[in-house]
Amino acid sequence: MEVFDILLDNDQELVAENDDFRTGDASNNLIKYIIASHQGNWKEFPLVGVGIDQYLNSSLPTDQMETIIKSALQADVFRNPDVDASDFPDTIEVNKIVLGLS
Repeated sequence: MEVFDILLDNDQELVAENDDFRTGDASNNLIKYIIASHQGNWKEFPLVGVGIDQYLNSSLPTDQMETIIKSALQADVFRNPDVDASDFPDTIEVNKIVLGLS
């Protein structure tokens, strides 16, 4: 699913184009934010968030990590996300987007 929103650059700064904010598919950023944020960080949606930093040194099995991430993404706008956490804690792949964690 595409999430249409204002786009940010790699430094999380607004992208300006033709004296206006650039808009487009912001799914990549939203996935990163949901995985990095903790439950309760999104005041309107208190159950959204993974808090991936709390799992980095844990021995949580891959299938449980994938379930946690899927449920957090489904609590927002992503339906049936494809999550691969087989390389956790180095990377997590969500909908063919590879997120580097270390």
